Amino acid sequence: MRVFHGSPRSFTKLRIDKRLIRHNATLENEGAGIYFTTDPNRAKSYGRYLYELEISDKYLRDFRDIRECGKYIAEIRKHIISKAGVDIGKYIDLRSIAASMHNTHISISETCNEIYLLLDSNEQWYSLSNSRIQRIYSILRAFDRRNLKVYMFPYMIENVGISKTTDESIIRIVGKYEQ
Repeated sequence: MRVFHGSPRSFTKLRIDKRLIRHNATLENEGAGIYFTTDPNRAKSYGRYLYELEISDKYLRDFRDIRECGKYIAEIRKHIISKAGVDIGKYIDLRSIAASMHNTHISISETCNEIYLLLDSNEQWYSLSNSRIQRIYSILRAFDRRNLKVYMFPYMIENVGISKTTDESIIRIVGKYEQ
């Protein structure tokens, strides 16, 4: 997929650094990463340089589609069942989490943290042993980092996404234009 990234800075390699973030709202949305859009005109509004990026479709997830949100939640559930033998769907409403992802009530990158908080607020959850609960929390903390490389997300600005990696097999610069 070809997308665009606008920047006031000239560079030849992508890098993710919190010090490059100009707006606090960025950290409140999806956090540090390479933000991109399918609209080159929108990308141009972010700086003097327009970068054309190529993203491997193999890693790109599109959370603008509610079905992708549901699929991601199902993957989390299945992973926890396989690693810890616990079905978190018995303790929280997983469909509502998918809906919250799609309706931008929670950021995509905070999905597992939201699951953690919902489990923590469920009294029945504490019928499990403390060691099992801690194991599941550990699994949740690592899941988003491992499974969210590049994704589109629903937001008030349409067709926006983020890359949480600079791995050139996943995302790379294919063009650079100065305005």
